[in-house]
Amino acid sequence: AGGGVGNINEGGGGGGAGGLLNGSTTVAATGYGITVGGGGVASTNGGGGGNGGSTSLFGITALGGGGGADCGSASGSAGASGGGGSGCSSGKPGGAGTSGQGNAGGRGQWTGDAVNPANGNNGNGGGGGGKGSAGESGFIRGGFSTGSGTIGGAGSGYTSAISGVSIEYAKGGNGGAGRSSHAGANGAINRGQGGGGSSNGLVPGIGGSGIVIIRYVV
Repeated sequence: AGGGVGNINEGGGGGGAGGLLNGSTTVAATGYGITVGGGGVASTNGGGGGNGGSTSLFGITALGGGGGADCGSASGSAGASGGGGSGCSSGKPGGAGTSGQGNAGGRGQWTGDAVNPANGNNGNGGGGGGKGSAGESGFIRGGFSTGSGTIGGAGSGYTSAISGVSIEYAKGGNGGAGRSSHAGANGAINRGQGGGGSSNGLVPGIGGSGIVIIRYVV
């Protein structure tokens, strides 16, 4: 799913990862349709990042991830993994994940500078949830005593070598950081990864598309 955009000194939430399902099944020898979900669009500050599309095969559906919150969102969006909340004037909650497919997004954080109050306030966006873990709260990424923050908080994905190469799928997007001007990173295509949140009005990341991998006995 797409990441959220943050305004001045505010961080948008990271996009949630698409759902990851693995296992075995027996099917008849015939043709089957496959739907591969696209990655969600990046936020334009007003509705949050777009949710990713769902991927399906054999009547089994992996849901798209939830979009990360921007400064116009009440929260990150729900999905396979939830989008992170924004740190914009208050800490917005992350979106819910779906059991068996992913985890919730992290909460955004809004705080003042305890050491130098004249620096004003700043906020970190929460990380998008991933298959392996929930997104982290923006609070965990520290730096608040000096009015700063760091990019991060993405929920971990699931690493598999089913394709012959070890790859991490379904990882969440990083939350944006207050007092730091940065765009959000795009989620890797064909890995179902969430896009990163941005800050200071820069462009957040788009979500990475899904993938279907089939192994069978011949």
